[in-house]
Order: sequence, then C-alpha cells, then structure tokens
Amino acid sequence: MTTRPKIIVLDDDPTGSQTVHSCLLLMQWDVETLRMGLAHDAPIFFVLTNTRALTPEQAAVVTTEVCHNLKQAIALEGIQDFLVVSRSDSTLRGHYPIETDAIAQEIGPFDAHFLVPAFFEGGRTTRDSVHYLKVNGIDTPVHETEFAQDSVFGYRHSYLPDYVEEKTQGQIRSSQVERFLLMEIRSGVGDRLMNLYNNQCCVVDAETQDDLNRFAADVLRAASAGKRFLFRSAASLLTALARLPEQPIASEAMAQYVRSGKPGAVIVGSHVKKPPSSYIGCCNNLARSASKLRWRNCLKNLAIRALPC
Repeated sequence: MTTRPKIIVLDDDPTGSQTVHSCLLLMQWDVETLRMGLAHDAPIFFVLTNTRALTPEQAAVVTTEVCHNLKQAIALEGIQDFLVVSRSDSTLRGHYPIETDAIAQEIGPFDAHFLVPAFFEGGRTTRDSVHYLKVNGIDTPVHETEFAQDSVFGYRHSYLPDYVEEKTQGQIRSSQVERFLLMEIRSGVGDRLMNLYNNQCCVVDAETQDDLNRFAADVLRAASAGKRFLFRSAASLLTALARLPEQPIASEAMAQYVRSGKPGAVIVGSHVKKPPSSYIGCCNNLARSASKLRWRNCLKNLAIRALPC
C-alpha cells in the first residue's frame, strides 16, 4: 500500500483541533457528513463528539453511534488505509477506556492502541512513561497536580502503565503495557510497530514536537504497510500525523478577522481552578498593559464569566 492513511479524529471536547488548520471539523456524524470528511483533500478531519461533557454511559452510546456510521462511510468511500484518534485531555482526564473500547468494537480490530498524552504548548511531556505537567517551571508528575483530583475523572498514577491498569480496573495489567521510550523513538521504532498485534496497549514518551514527528513518521509507514492503529492522544500528536503546511494566515494578521467589529462573549468553565483563573489573569494583564484604544474598547466590551463545574 502506498497511499497516505486518512486520519480520523473523534474529539471529546472543542479544543482538539487547536494545533492544526485547513481541515474539516464536523459537528454531526450521519453517514453522508462523514463521507464528506473522508473525501476532503486534507489528510485529517475531526468529529466533535463532546463526550467529555457526558456521563460514561452517554459517552459509550455516542462513540458507538459515530463509529457505526463511520464504518458505513469508510466502506462507501472505499477507504482502505486509515488511523483513528480518540483525542482527549493532556492531563489524563476523560472516558478512557470507554471510548477506545467502543471504537475497537465497531471499527476494529486494531493491532495496537497507543496512549500519547504529550501536549507541548501546554507544558505536558512524557519521560520514562511518566507524564508531567510543568508547574511554575518545574516538571511535576500529573498525579500530584489538581487535575488528578478532578471530580469526574480523577486518578492516582502518572506512570502510564499504572494509569492504564487503574482505568481499565485491572483488565490490562501494568506489566502488559508496551513502553515506547525516548531513546527508542529517536532511533526509530518502525520494526517494533510492525510486530504489534491484538490491540496491544502501548504508551509513548515525548519531550519535543520532533519526538512525535519521528514517531508519527514510523506510524504512517507502518499504517501504509497494512498495520491498523488506534490512538488516545492529546493535540500535539495530531500535528505530527497530519504534516500540514504552514498556517496560511500569519499570527499577526489574525486580529483583522473580527465579525463586523462587534463585541464577543467568552465563557470559560472547568472542573479545576487553573483554566478559568489563568484566562481571567491573562485578560487583566491585557487590560493593564493595553496602550491602544482598540484594545481597551475590546476588553471593555468583552463579557468574561468563569463557570464553576
């Protein structure tokens, strides 16, 4: 097989597409809409399931429905090579393994599924299978942060094989998890990927975007050779898999894209304190440092409301 695999992303909240551009974000998942995503020129497309806002039972139902329709769409479009990504939180919150199990049940079998939670833009890295969050400049195991105390998705482990055992309630033991470490990723893991079978659970290190670029290149080669993989990842892996060109609109030109000059509303909500408080702090800093009238007017008209969850 020589074609590039289509990357299909089931996104559990609206932030998963923040590291890519020029691709489709689908808000519904009937067969015809999914066919449009599969037929689009971009190598990647997103289906916004928003399951992180749902109960475990609802998340399973929605994911199953999406994949049932996706299976039909894939057949109708004649797609042979594809990768499926269950995009979720870089601090390990979300409905794992409920969503990956539903995906595997509907459109499997897969040779392996990979946990790849690194998100470099947010200071999240994985080293020696331990997932870290940078707090005040210090890499801190995520189980020691407030995210692990989430009222819905709490957990006790930063060492990813132990996290898998915890979340699967022992169905996958820590000792059964394959670990892809930094030295291996940087030297190439193509042969190892070709020897994965039976939906083997794997966890992946990454400290830089280049680490994931190397890993993704090996994954894409293996997928083109017939391997079928499923991923549970944060957003940085999507950048590596998609290999999109540079953003066509420069960052400094983004300010001109304002709808008729009208004020906007930003609603921030989280199960933890950090995101809303960080956003409000950012806006306060802008207000203090604003030297241009248009910034002051923008901030004056911006409605900011942090919603506790």
